[in-house]
Parts: sequence; structure tokens; C-alpha cells
Amino acid sequence: MTDFAIAVVGLVAGLLVGLTSIGGVLVLPALVLILGMSPHAAIPATMVAFIAPAAIGLLIVHRQGQIDMPAGAALWSGAVPGAFLGAALLPWVPGQALLWAIAAMLAASAWRVLGRRPAMPGDDRWPSAATLGLSGFVVGVVSALTGTGGPVTLMPLLTWLGAGPRRAVPLCQSIALPIAAFASFGYAVGAHLDWRLVGWLAASTTLGVVLGARAAARVAASALVRLIGAMMAVAAASIFFRLLAG
Repeated sequence: MTDFAIAVVGLVAGLLVGLTSIGGVLVLPALVLILGMSPHAAIPATMVAFIAPAAIGLLIVHRQGQIDMPAGAALWSGAVPGAFLGAALLPWVPGQALLWAIAAMLAASAWRVLGRRPAMPGDDRWPSAATLGLSGFVVGVVSALTGTGGPVTLMPLLTWLGAGPRRAVPLCQSIALPIAAFASFGYAVGAHLDWRLVGWLAASTTLGVVLGARAAARVAASALVRLIGAMMAVAAASIFFRLLAG
């Protein structure tokens, strides 16, 4: 594994995050499938490296005034303990089980991206604060155990609960920071962190997010989102094949 390869993975993922907000989900499969890392090493490094780009994403949506603050507080109240718990449990979960979970998350996310229907004007049945808190807890646990990040897990759940995209998308972007930050505290309990990997990923991903956000207005984001969906589908299929082949 070379520092250059890690930097390329982070830069490409960051660019896609800046352009579409969902590219970070591709970092973990790249580390596992292309660079040959174990899930137990890749998941904590990926999540810790996401703290800086997640903070930038939160700052952007906050400045735009798009976040529903009461709903965000309800989500954070569940996401914080959920992320810590999931991270603390990570060393006790077998690597094969983690790969199955990651592949399932990638497949479900690809299906949502590639098969989603256009939102209808009336599609906005906002969940209660208690439901949002429980959703945040579930998303925090799942994200910390799979390293797939909060937004890619939360968006399908909010859509299923009836939330419209106008408020759901900023909330999904805002939840990435507490999950990454508090999962990092949880990983400190038992996970071994490769700080060199974390540093390269954090720096390259953050640079990519900044560049991607600046270019977002000039790029057809819808085409990029579908490309990311296709890449997630390929990554899921690759992991499933690896697992079935033994």
C-alpha cells in the first residue's frame, strides 16, 4: 500500500462528496478491495479521517440555513451514543460479518440511488422527535460498525419514514460529523488506528471536498450520482463474490 494510492482514493472520494454529498461511501470498499486492507483496520481509519470533511459539509449547510435545527438536535441525541456504541463493538464483530454488512449497505444504497423515483410535492411527512432520535441511534450504530457514514444510511430511512428531500438532505449531511467524531472516541476503546493512513485520507478527502464543492455548480450532479450508484453496485457485487468464493 502506498501513500500515493491512499491519497488518490481520498481525493476522488472527496471530490464526489463535494459534488454530490454521497461519494464518501466508496472509500471503504476501495481500501478493502483495491488496497487489500482488513475491515477492522479500514473502518476506524475511514471514520476518523471523515471528521474534517464532515465538519466542512456541516459548515456549508449551516451557512445556507438549510438545517431544521430541532430535527437535527433529535437526530444528534441518538446518533452520538449510537456511534460510540457501534465503534466500541467493532473489535468484537468477525471480519466476515463486517464484509457481509458492508456489501449489504452498498447494495441497498446503490438500489436507492439508481432506482429512486422523483420526489412528489406532497412527499413530506416529517417524523416525530422520538422517531428521529431512535433513527439517529440506529444510524450511528450501523455507520460505526460498517464505516459507511451517516448520510448513506440515514437517507433511505428518512425516505421510508416519509420525509421529503428538501429537509432530509441537509439533515443527512449534518449527521456525518457527530457520527464520525463520536465513533472515533469509541474506536479508541479497542480498535488499532493507523495514524499515517488517517492523515493521508483526511488531508486528501478534505482537499477533494473543497474542490468538489467549488465545481458543483458547473457539473451535472445527477449524472455523477448515478455513476456513484453504479460504482457502489460493482463494489457490493465484488465483496459478495469474494465472500462466496471463500
